[in-house]
Amino acid sequence: MLPTSGQTLQELLRDREAQAERLTREVVALGETWSPRDHPLIRRWRAGERPAEELSVFAAEHYHAQIALADVAAGAARLADGLLADQLERYAAGQEEAVERWLRFAATTGWRGSAWYFGEDPLPETAACASAWRAEGASLGERLVTIWAAESTLAQLAGAADAAARRPDDAALAQAGLTSRLPVASPLTLVCRAELACRSYLELLDGVARQLSGA
Repeated sequence: MLPTSGQTLQELLRDREAQAERLTREVVALGETWSPRDHPLIRRWRAGERPAEELSVFAAEHYHAQIALADVAAGAARLADGLLADQLERYAAGQEEAVERWLRFAATTGWRGSAWYFGEDPLPETAACASAWRAEGASLGERLVTIWAAESTLAQLAGAADAAARRPDDAALAQAGLTSRLPVASPLTLVCRAELACRSYLELLDGVARQLSGA
């Protein structure tokens, strides 16, 4: 971003740094507030207390979120340019590979066939999460903060399954790309996007837990 009329480069950099620090604090805090780490579903998974048939339900729902993350990455790459566009294209390709890893994990839980996308609708909470992550019509900045928050959220599933492993530099890529576009007129919009990304995945887990309990 270039300085606006009447703004010096020093002022631009100062404003960028201030917004970047605020966003970092907010995203970290939101990640803790809406953390999936201690969700009962994830705790039981880590403890090996979820039978394969229950994990297959979770795998089917998480699949939709993973596809949405790949979609928002591809959308962000189309809106970006230069080096950021190249990095986002590589990230988007990596998300497609993550989908394949997740399918292999699902197969180990007993899933077979293509019922996820042809025979069964996702749970309402899953559909809401996928919609939030896809960020249709959002700006590049909003897409980047969505990726940042989503990656930070999914990183907390580490240890639950190899298929859930995230690369730490994925969240950092989105964070750096967003920082390069600061300052923005409404940083609160980005904070709200980050909160939606974090909260919606926890609600996805809540929906799966209710489905498994028969509630």
